[in-house]
Amino acid sequence: MLCVSTKELRLFEVDKRDAATLGPLIAKNVLPGTTVFSEEWAAYRSIPGLVNANGTPLNLDWHTVNHSVNFIDPATGANTQRIESEWQKAKRRLVRNCNKTTPTLMRSHLAWL
Repeated sequence: MLCVSTKELRLFEVDKRDAATLGPLIAKNVLPGTTVFSEEWAAYRSIPGLVNANGTPLNLDWHTVNHSVNFIDPATGANTQRIESEWQKAKRRLVRNCNKTTPTLMRSHLAWL
């Protein structure tokens, strides 16, 4: 996850990349009313209905981009280019600094990035 205004990058290790895993992770890390940009991947379809820990709807402003059509949605401007760029940089740092790191230590490296 990347906050566009603060440039804060949050990376998480997950066992599965499905809606049941990603939905709660997103809900825990975004504020109500946040604008969310994502690709049109099935696991993200739960974003509009996400609720916080109290069951209150987050009312997220969700915009998507269909990468098979274009990289920036012409109607909304939605794109995932910034997060994809930050993820590439993070992967390079992880490979350079964390080669042969144990899975347990990898979580702390992700938090540090």
